[in-house]
Amino acid sequence: MKTLKLLFNKVFWVALFVIVQCAIFVISATYLYSYFWYINLFFSVFGITTFLVIVNTESTPEMKLPWLVLVCLAPLLGCVLYAMFSQNNVKRHYGKNANKNKAVFDSAIKETFILSPEAENFNASGLPRLLRENCGFPAMQNTEVTYFPFGENMFESILKDLQSAKYFIFMEYFIIEQGKMWDSILEILKQKVREGVDVRVIYDDIGSARRLRSGYYKKLRKMGISCEKFNPFRPIVSGVHNNRDHRKITVIDGQIAYTGGVNIADEYINQTHPLGKWKDTAIRLQGEVVNAFTLLFLDCYQKITGKISNPTAFLTAEPTASKFYVQPFGTGPKSVYKDGIAEAIFLNLIYSAKKTLWITTPYFIVSHSIKTALCDASLRGVDVRLITPRIPDKKLVYAMTRSNYTSLLASGVNIMEYTPGFIHAKNMVVDGTVAMCSTLNLDYRSLSHHFECGALFYGGQAVSDMQKDFEETTKECVKVPADFHQKPLTRLICAFLRIFAPLL
Repeated sequence: MKTLKLLFNKVFWVALFVIVQCAIFVISATYLYSYFWYINLFFSVFGITTFLVIVNTESTPEMKLPWLVLVCLAPLLGCVLYAMFSQNNVKRHYGKNANKNKAVFDSAIKETFILSPEAENFNASGLPRLLRENCGFPAMQNTEVTYFPFGENMFESILKDLQSAKYFIFMEYFIIEQGKMWDSILEILKQKVREGVDVRVIYDDIGSARRLRSGYYKKLRKMGISCEKFNPFRPIVSGVHNNRDHRKITVIDGQIAYTGGVNIADEYINQTHPLGKWKDTAIRLQGEVVNAFTLLFLDCYQKITGKISNPTAFLTAEPTASKFYVQPFGTGPKSVYKDGIAEAIFLNLIYSAKKTLWITTPYFIVSHSIKTALCDASLRGVDVRLITPRIPDKKLVYAMTRSNYTSLLASGVNIMEYTPGFIHAKNMVVDGTVAMCSTLNLDYRSLSHHFECGALFYGGQAVSDMQKDFEETTKECVKVPADFHQKPLTRLICAFLRIFAPLL
C-alpha cells in the first residue's frame, strides 16, 4: 500500500526527475573529464575559480562551508552542484514585474504608515529602527493584540471573524489540508464568495504537497476563490525550489489579521493527535498594524500572478486605543530581503536581554553566532530558557537539535523538552517587556531560505500573556540534565550533517 501511494505521489516523481537530471550532468561531465585533456584543464580552472567565488561571496561562513567542502572533496561534483543550486534567485523567478511591484509597495508603505512624532522617536534607534530599515514597517501604536496559547483557541476566533467579512478575505499558508479545520473555513469562504466578498488564497506547493491533490487550486477557483500555489515544484534542476512560503497570514476586510505558527490542518487544533498534544500559538491583530499584513499578502499575490495594481484600496485598517508598540515584519531569501535579517532579529533580541530570555521553538539548528549569543547571555547572568519538543516530528532534525545542547548546558542555559506532544510554537520573551510571535523556526530553513513573518511587541498585555503561557508550558516539560550527551554514533552523524545543514 505504501509503495502504491509513493508511485502516485507528485513529490516522489519530481524528486526522481531532478535526481536523474543531476546524474546526467555529473556522468556527462565525468566522461568528458576523463577523455579530453583540455576539458580536464577547463574543469581544473573551473574548480579553482568556483572555490575563489565561494570564498569571496557575500555570505556567512556557515553558508560557504558546505560548498567549500564539496568542491574540495569532489571538485567536479561540487562545481556542478554549485553552478546549479547556489544562485537561487527567487526574485528573478517571479519575473520582469518584480522591480515594478517593489516600487508600488514601497510607495504604499510611505503613504500609509504616517506616524506621530512620539512614534517616530521610538523608531529612531535600536531594534525598531533595524526592522524598519530592513523590513519596511515601523513600530506602531493603536493596535489591539489577542494572544492564543493553542491553535484551537485561534480557530474559534478566526471562524467568527471570517463570518463577519464584507469586503475581502486574504489567506496565505504554508500548509492547507482538508479536514475539520479547512472544511469549516472553506464553507464560510464559499458563502462569502456568494455574497460578493473578494476571497484570495495562497498555499505553498511543497508544504501542502502531501496533503492536497496537485490540482486542488483549480477546484477552489471553480468555487470563485482566487487561489494560487506558491513556487510550484517542477521537475527542473533549480535552487529556487528551496525557497518556500512559510508564512501564516489571514486578513479580513483590512481590519483584522492573524499570524503565528498555526497552519490550516487538524493537528494544529488538536482535532487529530499524530504526536500527542500539539502546542502552537498565534496572535490576532486589530488596528494600524493590519495594513502591514495586508501588504505582505498582496506583495506575494502580485509576484505570483504578475498582475501589478495599487494596493492602497485594501489598506483600510482603523486605529484602536493602545499606547503600546507593535512592529510587524516579513523576512525572506537574500535576493528579496537583506541577507541575514531574520538572524539579526534574534541576535538583537538575545543581546538586549538583561534579566530573562525565554524561547520556544520546534527545531534548533542554528549558526555559531546565535548559539554563542545564547551562551554569552547565560554567562552574563541572564535567565536563559529554551523549550523544544520531547516528541519529534522529524527524528533526524530532533537529533540535530539535541546535538546543540552540550555547549548551551555548559554555559548554564536551561533546556526543557515539552512532554505531552509536539511543540510548534515560535515565541520569544525578553525581560518580560519585549516579545515576538512569528512563523520563524530557529533553523537555517527559516532564517535563510523561507519567506516568513511575525510581530514584535514592546510592552502590553500580549507580552504578559506570552510570559504566563511560557511559565505554564514549563510545568509540562522535563528539564534536560547538565550532563546530557548523545550516543557516539548519533554524535558522529550529526557532526557530519551539521556541515551541510545551511543548505538543507
